[in-house]
Amino acid sequence: YDSASSLIYFDVNGLKPINDTHGHAAGDAALMRVADILVENVRESDIVGRLGGDEFAVILSQADEAKAAEKALDLVAKIEEHPLNWNGVDIPVGVAFGAYTFRGGVSAQDALAAADRAMYEQKLAGRRRLAG
Repeated sequence: YDSASSLIYFDVNGLKPINDTHGHAAGDAALMRVADILVENVRESDIVGRLGGDEFAVILSQADEAKAAEKALDLVAKIEEHPLNWNGVDIPVGVAFGAYTFRGGVSAQDALAAADRAMYEQKLAGRRRLAG
């Protein structure tokens, strides 16, 4: 449709400590919590997928850089606002993110690699900002 779309790459922070402290079932529940929040807070035309391990991607159709940044920050806030309640204990769950906005001619692999690099930049910066 000759319009921009964006890919947001999410990496769950602190999954190993959750697994080590509360068990792998709690870690699995944390991943499911993140997945549910992502799915419940995007449009029907958007796509949410688990890439593996503790990584997720969201494809925002017809979303430019500004819309992707706004949506990424909104999703991060929703994840942080809803800790996992595990056996009566609230376990905070956070994510690092990066985004890449693409137009025609970019392969899915290149878009994912660019969003992944942006996520690592954001994670290293230790701040809530959109890199990329």
